[in-house]
Amino acid sequence: MGKYLPVMIAFKSAIQRVIIPMLTPTELGDIKDCRLNMTVVEKLANLGKTQYLHATERNDEILYCLCMAIGTIIKEYDWGIKYVQQDGMCELAAKISAT
Repeated sequence: MGKYLPVMIAFKSAIQRVIIPMLTPTELGDIKDCRLNMTVVEKLANLGKTQYLHATERNDEILYCLCMAIGTIIKEYDWGIKYVQQDGMCELAAKISAT
């Protein structure tokens, strides 16, 4: 896990920088008020997919790092811990790695 932490942090920072300008006022309000918004989750997954497609390596470790980065962003929005647990991470991984 330790060797992947810098990769996760880099992905998380990149995704956080890009997502904010993409959000509507309603989506921003949902984040502020801790209301789960699946459209935002989809946008985060799509950003993860873009990161994955542009990664120099596409493997399970990179996919894990992306899922964990997105899961922690969602957790920071106070939308629960589903996406940092196995089922939620598998759901994200399927969205990110789908062709």
